[in-house]
Amino acid sequence: RINFSAGDPLLWGAFGEEGEENIKKKFSEKIEKGYRVITLSVDPISGLNGFIRPGDRVDIWGTFPVMEGPVAVMKTLLVLQNVSVVAVGKETDPLSPIDDYSNITLLVTPEDAELLYHAMDRGKLFFSLRNPEDTKILSLQGIDFKSFMDRIKPTPIPNDKIPSPKISGPR
Repeated sequence: RINFSAGDPLLWGAFGEEGEENIKKKFSEKIEKGYRVITLSVDPISGLNGFIRPGDRVDIWGTFPVMEGPVAVMKTLLVLQNVSVVAVGKETDPLSPIDDYSNITLLVTPEDAELLYHAMDRGKLFFSLRNPEDTKILSLQGIDFKSFMDRIKPTPIPNDKIPSPKISGPR
C-alpha cells in the first residue's frame, strides 16, 4: 500500500499494473487521510499556457469584488500558496507531453477545498508556478486599483500637454 502526502506527485506507475479500469477504482485509496483531490478549470492564461505539470507546486490568486465602505472594488488576493499539482488534464505523469488542458487537479486540505470552491464561484482564479525549492510563504495584502496606482506611481500629464481631441464631421 502506498500513501501519498501533500507535495507528492501521483503517477499511474505507483498504482501497479492491474489495468487502467482497476487503477481508477483505487485512486481514492491513494490519497493521504485528511487531504482531498479537487479539479479546477483553467484557460490558457490562468493555466500558464501549458507550463504546469503534475508534481509542480503553484500559488493560486483570485480577483474578486469586495466592499470597501459603501463601494465595491475589485481586489486581487493570494488565495493559497505552495499547492501540489496532482494532474494536468487527465495526465498524472510529469514527463508525459501535455499539449492542451482545461483543468488542473490539486491535493488540498478540506478547508482549502472549501476556500477554493468558494473563490472559484466568486471570482476569477489564476495560477503562478513555483520553483520546487521555493517554499517561502508570502504575506501580501492584496491589491486594488488605488494601491495599484500608488505602487506604479504614474506621472500625471500637465493639462497644457494633453492633446485636444480632433472632431471631424461634415463641413
